[in-house]
Amino acid sequence: MENEKKTMWQVFCAVLLVGLLLQGVTGLLGTPNPYNTYALQARRWIEGHLDLGQSYAHLEIAEYGGKFYASFPPFPSVVLLPFVLLFGTNTPDGLISLLFAAAGAAYAARLAFLYGKKEKEAFFWALYITVGSNLLSLMCTGWVWFIAQTMAHALVLAALCMAKEGKTGTSLLLLACAVGCRPFTALCLPLLLYLLHGAGCRLSKKTVLRLLPAAAVCCFYALLNVLRFGNPLEFGHNYLPEFVAEPQFALSYIPDNLKTLVRLPALKEGKLLFPDFNGFNIFLASPLFLSCAARLVRQKPGRAELLTVGLLLLWLLLLCTHRTMGGWHFGHRYTVELLPPALWLCLQKEGTYAGHIPLFLLGFALHIYGFVQLLL
Repeated sequence: MENEKKTMWQVFCAVLLVGLLLQGVTGLLGTPNPYNTYALQARRWIEGHLDLGQSYAHLEIAEYGGKFYASFPPFPSVVLLPFVLLFGTNTPDGLISLLFAAAGAAYAARLAFLYGKKEKEAFFWALYITVGSNLLSLMCTGWVWFIAQTMAHALVLAALCMAKEGKTGTSLLLLACAVGCRPFTALCLPLLLYLLHGAGCRLSKKTVLRLLPAAAVCCFYALLNVLRFGNPLEFGHNYLPEFVAEPQFALSYIPDNLKTLVRLPALKEGKLLFPDFNGFNIFLASPLFLSCAARLVRQKPGRAELLTVGLLLLWLLLLCTHRTMGGWHFGHRYTVELLPPALWLCLQKEGTYAGHIPLFLLGFALHIYGFVQLLL
């Protein structure tokens, strides 16, 4: 246990250091966050209002009933409430994002330990999913789109650990919080239920009581959505100007979005050019998916693993029903949501991790290059 805690702290500090160095190189360290929708929303909550009070031309603001609202799921604003009380809307979003990424790495190491991995291997997989993946180019900014993904990533990894340990209430509460960052993370529920079942959890009166915190969080989301938009499932994105003209989700978007999952960067005048809109090849953006595929091919997957693969494919298809795959980012950031269950799949297999080190180094180098190129 002592070695586990030591490794978790080591990987936490390593990720934090990498992030701070990148923020320093790109000039982000300590600078105000221009895309601070969550802080603006938190301030208005403190003042007793659900709307933002005005529109902001540089932000994605939903307009409904003559009022302006944040168009994203609300959980990050809950996290920012104490910081808004201290700093106003100039909250340290970049640092908060880094801390969540580092915490996610620590829980990734914990998950590896829970599946019998030793210190070096746990450290490796924790770094791989964090700074060797598309998360690296997201965690260094506190921009509204990216901080939500960093928070969801950490919360889902923590939820997987809690489920493996049989902590029903905590696991489902963490997943509920993650859904308030990125709604599609709800698709992790079957995997959590499988892990809880394997940990010996059974439905009982005590179990039902443990579900109350998660249920309360979901009720908070539903109530907030009803009060703002008259719909318990509407977070506000459908009321953005671009989605009033065209639907946010449609099956017709799938073919073009699927192409972005495999497209490669262009080579022009000896320089690699990476698109900053709609993403590029997910195996370059997050080589962990290649490692996941390799482990599934090398060793026959069990029923739970096959169901998780099916879940990931469904998840990917649902992401492709969105009108775009995200803008002004490096990589394929929506697919970061799939990394925690992909790591779970990797940890099911026996064997050395040495063969995955080149892929980790590829992801690490690529995202340092891409992040710096994007910001400078």
